[in-house]
Amino acid sequence: MRDATQANLDQVLQSGGIRLGRAQHDRLRWLVGQYGAPSLDGVPDGRHNGVMILKEPPSGAAAELLYRSLNPACAVVIPRSENPGFDFLKSKLTEFGTVGPCGADGPHEMWWGGIGWSKFLAAADTSPPRPRIVSCHPRRGDQAAPLRLRQSLERLQLDCHIEPIDTQLDDRLLCFEKAEFMVRMWNEYREPLLFVDAGAVLRGAPVLPSFLGCDVALHKWNRWEMSARTLYLGRSAQAERLLRAWQQLAAAYPAIWDGYLLDQAWSLTSSQVPLDTVWLPRSYHALQGDLGAR
Repeated sequence: MRDATQANLDQVLQSGGIRLGRAQHDRLRWLVGQYGAPSLDGVPDGRHNGVMILKEPPSGAAAELLYRSLNPACAVVIPRSENPGFDFLKSKLTEFGTVGPCGADGPHEMWWGGIGWSKFLAAADTSPPRPRIVSCHPRRGDQAAPLRLRQSLERLQLDCHIEPIDTQLDDRLLCFEKAEFMVRMWNEYREPLLFVDAGAVLRGAPVLPSFLGCDVALHKWNRWEMSARTLYLGRSAQAERLLRAWQQLAAAYPAIWDGYLLDQAWSLTSSQVPLDTVWLPRSYHALQGDLGAR
């Protein structure tokens, strides 16, 4: 059955003249395994699962019709997502992730999304892999928040490393201090890393990034502004390349906001290598008391 599904996927891609790099193809094949058989363009018309691959941007009316026909058991994949003609449809969907261009074999960015995270969250609950949670905080700052974070991690029995560090400012971390800490953690541990802000309290195990098997995962405020409050790094060369680029930019521009420099590092890295990125839901980003923290 798996071989037949794979052959069907290759046939669909060939019929649409769609070229994908290996990382993009691997992500698409994984989605087919999660959602079901792929199809090219069109409206599902009552279909209850499957992966819809969009070759051409739909008109406004067609995009609205397509959106209304989808349900949480459908995934949408756009292999040439940099085309602004897809922006209207993408704005209506939950953006799950992107895979950067893969050179001549896959010259375009691939976008994937759908209707909410419910399907992935339910499946991820059965996934045993857990990243190591890492966090740091100013040595001369508030110690109560990191203590609450540590207690929440101990309650969930999660491996962690929470460290006070010497900082230029007493009350907050600068970008280069956070990036240097992450590089040190990358060199010290072998498992995937999930950085969380010291003011966070985890209410459940962070299963989603490891289950999705991506290079990097983070949240975007208002769908576009990257946040360094939560940052997942898988153990891949692409993830390390992003981390090193972030560290270099932070060292060169120490006064600039960490999210902006992370955005620049991500843009640079994803333009050079097929960076498999997941855009985490707000529950992975909101601190206690924030709107959406639940």
